[in-house]
Amino acid sequence: ETLLADYASLRQVEACARWQAGRAVETLPLQGETAALVAALVRSDESAGELGRRVGAARARIASAFELVCARGSVDALST
Repeated sequence: ETLLADYASLRQVEACARWQAGRAVETLPLQGETAALVAALVRSDESAGELGRRVGAARARIASAFELVCARGSVDALST
């Protein structure tokens, strides 16, 4: 459930960043006016720094799950 929520959250952030930029984006702006605008689009009560920390934590959880699945050779590794 956590991984699904993380994925959905990252997709929302990506969509807001893409909307703000008016095009596809390769990186998430984490500083400056653009970052503040993206953060406000994602959650009106969240600062760019908070968004960056939340995105970083989600990415770390997803990367950890990926490594676990690769190490064990099966998606069943996530059920333990």
